[in-house]
Amino acid sequence: TRLDFLAYLSFLGFVGSTILILVIIYLGGRTNVEYGSYLHPQPTRLWTTLEEAPFSIGLCIVGFAGHAVFPSIKNSMKNKKSYGKMMVTSFTLALIFYLTIAVLGYLMYGARVEKEIDLNFHYNINNRHDKNGRITFVVIAVSLTSWLVAINPATKFGLCMNPVSKNLEEVFGVEDSPSKILLLRVILCGLCLGMCLLLPFFAKMASFIGALCSSFSSVIFPYYAYYTLNYKKLNI
Repeated sequence: TRLDFLAYLSFLGFVGSTILILVIIYLGGRTNVEYGSYLHPQPTRLWTTLEEAPFSIGLCIVGFAGHAVFPSIKNSMKNKKSYGKMMVTSFTLALIFYLTIAVLGYLMYGARVEKEIDLNFHYNINNRHDKNGRITFVVIAVSLTSWLVAINPATKFGLCMNPVSKNLEEVFGVEDSPSKILLLRVILCGLCLGMCLLLPFFAKMASFIGALCSSFSSVIFPYYAYYTLNYKKLNI
């Protein structure tokens, strides 16, 4: 299955992430606020606690654990020779985006930073800046950011679920039946939606997936595969 059309939705996610960074830079760069400015950092700490470390590590790793979608991306590329360059560029941009949001967001709000930083934006607007309900540039920017943050995962959903769907199609033997494939994918989407409703704690769920699943696929498995394939060449 070619997924070329999902590139347009993924670009929307990229635009959303870019706007989020610009909003953080704009809101945090103002000097006339006492809460929410990286020019006047809130109290922070250099090291995390033992209780919070697994949660933090899991959240960091899950953002770089898209290995399951790599074959689908490569098969859908027009110029497959650019795959390596595309991967380096993608991971570099992701690292820059994550570091910028993490560092600036932590400086802006310190220990009071929420699991999703746009919640802090709304707190600022509702309690400090625009109490009279005026529609300003800040209000528009924050509202737009909230919508884009919500849409961003949806733009990746089809790409991430495609390998799972393909494997289930082979397990149930429905590869040659478009109607059964559609039904299977609808059921799979419904199960994902039900899981989200039952477990609405996105940050904790993402951290759990990052610590349990992503750590294996991103860190342990690549080293093990390399060791297995090149065992005779390694000087051990």
